[in-house]
This record gives sequence, C-alpha cells and structure tokens, in this order.
Amino acid sequence: MKKYVLVFIAISVAVMVYFLFFSQKGFNPPEEYRLNVTHVSDIEESRKYGQGAGGHCYLASTAMMLKSFDPLIEFWQVVIARGNATSFTYYFPKGNESEIKEGLDGEGTIMALKAIKNMGYQPHVRLRALPILGNNNGWVRVAKELGGEAKTYWLTPPMDEYKSVIASGIPLVAAGSPCWQDFNVIEGYTKDKLFVVVPDPDDQGKTDPKMSCSMGLGLQNEVFWATPEDKQMHHLEILADMKLYAKDAPEKMMMYANYLEKGSSIVNYEIERLYLARLLATKYLEERGYKELAAGYQKSALLFGELTKFVPPDVDEDKHKEEIAKTIREIAENEKSLIDKWSGL
Repeated sequence: MKKYVLVFIAISVAVMVYFLFFSQKGFNPPEEYRLNVTHVSDIEESRKYGQGAGGHCYLASTAMMLKSFDPLIEFWQVVIARGNATSFTYYFPKGNESEIKEGLDGEGTIMALKAIKNMGYQPHVRLRALPILGNNNGWVRVAKELGGEAKTYWLTPPMDEYKSVIASGIPLVAAGSPCWQDFNVIEGYTKDKLFVVVPDPDDQGKTDPKMSCSMGLGLQNEVFWATPEDKQMHHLEILADMKLYAKDAPEKMMMYANYLEKGSSIVNYEIERLYLARLLATKYLEERGYKELAAGYQKSALLFGELTKFVPPDVDEDKHKEEIAKTIREIAENEKSLIDKWSGL
C-alpha cells in the first residue's frame, strides 16, 4: 500500500512540475515586442467638430487601443459610446457649498469601460488593491457588470500577462505609467523599457506623442484593455443611457445655477467637456434620424460654447457667475423641453 502511495505522490509532483514549468513555455511573451499604435489626440479630434476640448485622455487612449481591432473606429464614436453625452452633474470638492464643481456624470475610467462595451468589445481590468477589498473597487465591479473580467494584485503587477497581451496585438491603456502621469497607451516593451503613446504631449511640455522610458517597477497603476465580442455599436444601450441622463440633467443644472447665485465659487470649470458632449450628441442623434432632439442639443452646444470664454486659467470665472448661472438656466430650460421627445423613443 505504501508503495502505491509513493507512486501517486511522485506522479502528482511530476504533473505539478509540468504545469508550473513546461506547460507555461508556450505562454511566455517575447523578450521584446512593439506595435505601431495610431496616435489619437482628444484636442485635435475635437477640433474637427468645433473647438478643441481637452480632458478626454482616457477616451483618446481607449480609441487608440480599439483601433488595433478596427482602424475605422473614430474618437467621437468612443465619446458617444460611454452614454453620458446628455448628462450634467456637480459636487462640492470640500464637502460643503463654499466651492462647487460641474461636469459630466461618471468617473473617467468607468466611462471608458462602458464605451468599450458599447463599441462591441469586452473590457479587461487589472489594478492594485488590498486583498479581499479589491472586489469592492468601482473598476472591478463595473467591469464584471458589463460582462468583462477584472483581477487585482497586491504587490507585483502582472507584467508577464501585460507583455503577452501586447504580443497578441492588443495595446494596453494605463492610468499613468513610468513614462506619463495621465492616461496613455503601452504599445511595446523590452527587458527594461516601455514604449508609450500619449494623447496630448503638450500637456506636460513634450512634443512627440511616442516615447520610451525605463520600465522601473513596471506598470504600478490601473491597466485595462479589450477583446472583441460582436464588434457592433450597441445603439439601444447608448440611447437608453442618454435618455436616462437627459431626464435628470435639467434639474441638476437648475440646482447648480442656484448654488452659484447663493455665492458658491466655481472650481475646475469643465464647461469645454460639456460643450463637446452636447456637440457630439447632436451629431449622433442626427445620424440616427432623431432630428428634433439633434436640433435641441445643437442649441445646448451653442450655449455651452458661449460659456467656454470663461474657462480658466485665462479668466477668473467667479467674476462671471451671474452670467454663467443665467446661461445654465437657459440650457436647462431648453433640455427640459426635450424630455417629451425622449419619451417617444
């Protein structure tokens, strides 16, 4: 009996050794690999439809990544695919009414994951998080809700997995890397270097969107990428999100105007992003045949466009709070009149 036990143990050890070492050889990424990612700048792309609007580096990077599957994917489609082009939200940075910040509803990366899903792809997320607690992270939760997959790590980032993804032809989107503090695309690597593509190098005084840097400790920040599902725009989901946000936005804009009139100071004015969202909502709705809604959001885009002249740092926007509040109320009234048109969809 003892002999059989020893034989069983020996076989078990041999199987473990095989899976730990030999079976992994086929999965080892090349020592060096580099793609040729198409550069996308959110500022340059938004200039095609109006004035340039920054603050979309996470979506420009997402567009670069998705172009590895389909070169015809456009930045504006990715912006619309997140579904919140009709939204408006605000919050108090210090937890009280002394300062107030406005913008689109939704955190950047979560919106990028929604865009990936609505473009017909499956999101994959990797991020550093405390053991057990990582499952409560917003990225992880949303990725799984969207039918994607997410994993966390504690100390060492999964660089071999990252390299394997790149070697398979898929660039990574990183929320900061050794090369760049904002969202960027990792298009390649060597043993000790990373090759990165950044949306807008001028943000940090650079000129070339493609750069390399020492890998250091690897990608320590959050990383995501995509794999194909049906590769079709999920218009029903996009429109459903837009409809939901559209019903909520006018009331929030009215409340925002009220806070300004009560004396709240404006913090980190994001009117350019709201302007671009309404502008692209107009384009999208027109292409889908919803002409009345498109005309309504065109009016909102023009009004938001008027407010961009108050964007800091060149202007102290707090000196123009009365005019800003008045225009925001006008936008709110305009979008309130569109709610019935959404109800028919």
